[in-house]
Order: sequence, then structure tokens, then C-alpha cells
Amino acid sequence: MRRLFREVGILPIVVVASLVAFGIASPKFFTAHNMSTALKQSLYLVLVTMGQSIVMITGCIDLSLGTTISLTSIALAKIMVLPWNPALAIGLGAGCGMGFPIVIGALNGGLVGFLGVPPFLATLGMMFAVEGATYMLSSGMPVYGLPRAFTSLAGSASLFPLALTAAAVVAVIIYMGSTVGGRRLYAVGGNSKAARTVGILAHRTWIRGYVLAGCLVGIAAVLLTARVSSGEPMLGRSLMLESIAAAVLGGVSIKGGSGKIVGAVIAAIFIRFLRNGMDLANVSGYLQQLLLGAILVAAVVFSANTGKQRS
Repeated sequence: MRRLFREVGILPIVVVASLVAFGIASPKFFTAHNMSTALKQSLYLVLVTMGQSIVMITGCIDLSLGTTISLTSIALAKIMVLPWNPALAIGLGAGCGMGFPIVIGALNGGLVGFLGVPPFLATLGMMFAVEGATYMLSSGMPVYGLPRAFTSLAGSASLFPLALTAAAVVAVIIYMGSTVGGRRLYAVGGNSKAARTVGILAHRTWIRGYVLAGCLVGIAAVLLTARVSSGEPMLGRSLMLESIAAAVLGGVSIKGGSGKIVGAVIAAIFIRFLRNGMDLANVSGYLQQLLLGAILVAAVVFSANTGKQRS
């Protein structure tokens, strides 16, 4: 068993066991409609998980991802409902949707890289600041009336979110595995002092990691806002914790320096299928949180025992 966990990790075993259990519990689970619905619901978590994984690989963490999605959703919705040309409104709104998370990511990276603030504290403070800005901008109320041309991008019949997410997954996998920039992210996460001795600027690498995460979060925020057809001040709140769970479950080291994006993506999809199966089985939301937490703890324990996590 130890050799099995060392080779494949806990994720494939948990996935197979869960799929079998849900297939037995509900005959609707393996229907084509349900599988398609669960896959579409997982796309947004996949994007956020890739961003969180990149940050974790550099030895950091980002607690502000969820509130960043909320602020971005409100901001782009506020722009799109202004009385001007719909095409211009969509263009400016989408640009804002990408720009806000990138700026927030750069600020997080600057706090960590230049000011030496611990990543947990830097992003925790940013989380509260962004949450406050979201409620100031929205007064806690959703923003309705988005252009139909925008909301149709992520409609039930649209394949655009799937195509865009697939392209993002391929791009991130190639970048992290086959480029100098990706290898530097791993190097800094593994040992920032050793990376400095070979000429890698750790502070710039941390900023780049947070900015890349911001790009992925921006895509998720735009697609999510289009899907719900409104700017939502609570949108994406659960994605921060779920992204950390998916990254760890997928084999990304909480200490930094190791982990594969593919594993994190599979884990993100699995978490959404897990929630879908529990919904069909009428499992309460509180019990769902308990089970997700138990799986996360099990993943960390097995990773530590098989050398996947450095302690």
C-alpha cells in the first residue's frame, strides 16, 4: 500500500471509490446530462485551482482569490450596465474583469517579494480589504441587467467556457513544465536562497506567480459573472478554500517547490463531481464540508508519509 500511494497518490483511489459509491447511491449520477452539468460547474474551480497551485508552487498561498472574484464581478457588472454601446460596455467590463485580479495579484506579490510580508498575512489582509471594497461598491446587493450578448457566453448551450478553460489548462501545463519561467517558479518554491545564488530573483518570481494567478482568476470571474447573469458580491467565496483543497489533493506541496498542474486540475474536477454526487444523494451541506475537510486532511497525511510533502 505504501508503494501504491507513493506512485499514484491518494487522488485516483479516492476518485474511483467516490464514483462507485455515488453510482450506487443515485442512478442519475452517471447520466450524460449530469456528467455534462458537473463538468461545466467544475471549470471555474479548475481555473482558480491552477492559480492557487502556481502560487503554492512558489512557496506562497493566496487567501484573497475568492473575494477578488466577488469584487471583479461587481466592478465589471457596474460598467456593463451603464447606458452606452453594448459592445463597448462588454469590452470595458471584460477588460476590467481581467485587470482587477492582475493588479491585486501584483500587490500581493509586492507585499511578499519587496516588503517581506508572510504570504498568509499579506493575502489575508488583502482578502479583507477587497471584501470591504466589494461591499462599498455594491452595498451588498447584486447588479442585474447585463447585456445578453455577454451572458450568453457562459449559457447552458455555450461551449466557450469549456474551450477557454481547456486552452488555459494546456497553456499553464506547458508554461510550468517546459519553460524557463516555470522552472524558476519551482526553484524559488523549493529553496529561495539557493535560487538566488544562481541568479534567480525571488521577489520578481513571487510577483510573477501572483500575477499569473490573477490572470486565471480574472478569466474565472468573467465566466462566472456571465453564467449567473449578474454581478454578485458573494460570488466565488467558496472557491478559495476549495482551490487549496484541490491543489493539495492533486499533489501540490504546501511547502512549495513540487506538484503537477495536471493533478490539481483533476482534483478540482473531482471536488465538483464529489459535491454533485453528494447533492444527488441528499447529503446535507454541513456534512459535505465535513467530508471535504476529511479528504483534504487525508491527502496531506498520505503525502507527508510518502515524501510528497517536505517537512
